[in-house]
Amino acid sequence: MRSVLLGGIALMLAACGGAPAITASQPASGPFGASSVGGFVDLAGNPTNLSTDLGSPVVLSFLCPSDGDSGAEVPLLIRLAGAYQGDGVRFVVAGEGASAQSLAQWASDNQLPFPVWQDPDGVELTDRGFSGVPDTQFIDRTGAVVASEAGFLSRGQLLEGIARID
Repeated sequence: MRSVLLGGIALMLAACGGAPAITASQPASGPFGASSVGGFVDLAGNPTNLSTDLGSPVVLSFLCPSDGDSGAEVPLLIRLAGAYQGDGVRFVVAGEGASAQSLAQWASDNQLPFPVWQDPDGVELTDRGFSGVPDTQFIDRTGAVVASEAGFLSRGQLLEGIARID
């Protein structure tokens, strides 16, 4: 019910001249698109990937602590992560252009309730077809990337993407 309602709201916003609609992606082959085999590392420096999230919808956001648009998107992601926690939607932030120490401090300062990973050398960002931050992918329960969006996403755009994977 929530998905239908939120999807309708997002479509109404797009149709009324609000935020542009989320676009379908053209992911690389395999579940979760891109490499997903160790391109990410956790803040302790251990390789990690999205394979443990198979069966859960995932919102993967590439953000940079020093980027203004990334900073503006963080409160939206925090609120939506709380709202969708009971529905099993997972949120993951991939930090770009920052050390593990600065990402850990940024995550603590912002009280991020979801995993924050590094993307050393921007491998995952590039493999997923992005060239900057913020960028977001919406990944369904099978690991398929159903939508990708470059740039800052409004609340309506985030809700539209989540409705497609929830």
